[in-house]
Amino acid sequence: MPIDDVPSGVVFDSSDDRQFEAQCNAGCGCELHYTPVCHSLGEDNSGVTFFNGCVAGCASVETDPLTGVPTLYQDCACAGEGGVSMTTGECTDECDKLLPFLGIFFLTILVCFLAASPISAILMAVSGGSDERAMALAVGSVIFRLLGAIPAPVVEGVLIDRACTVWEPGGACLVHDRERVQLALASVPLVALLLGAAAYFSAWKLDGGRHGDSPESGGVID
Repeated sequence: MPIDDVPSGVVFDSSDDRQFEAQCNAGCGCELHYTPVCHSLGEDNSGVTFFNGCVAGCASVETDPLTGVPTLYQDCACAGEGGVSMTTGECTDECDKLLPFLGIFFLTILVCFLAASPISAILMAVSGGSDERAMALAVGSVIFRLLGAIPAPVVEGVLIDRACTVWEPGGACLVHDRERVQLALASVPLVALLLGAAAYFSAWKLDGGRHGDSPESGGVID
């Protein structure tokens, strides 16, 4: 059974191989050790990854004469009619969008750090007086950590755990759903940034006129 076809959240042990049985490997008595093999579909080693050579229905295997480590599995029935050869290890995916990703990632980080000084200025502007600015910055720093720095890793960890496709008995994840991991890594920061922007916009609308547009201040923030 290909890794992509394994139901999400599968936890396996030696007595439960129901999720990995198919007609092509029936009766093989496969042990569920994660030693992936790749059915390559191109020169870039992209293709379909199987849990191990036995699950892929491979009839024979070639090993390294010095180490005895399997290097090539042959006559693998689960990859198609007639059987094919598979190499050890997971299939790789060529990343053809690396440069656009790095560009967008750089701009995102830049925007986040550019907001640091305006945020401090806003906190001092709405503090009420010069003697309260230090307290405003301190309270803002505490809130930032309580609502952001502390819970964010926990939330990200939960989402990444939910993206796990296959768990081993000890509790570690063997295979992740890549699309769900990407969604988890992108969605939480995006939602947090949008909520933060909405909060600062609301603070500006509610308090900006009182500080910046009043005749007494002459349009200058106190």
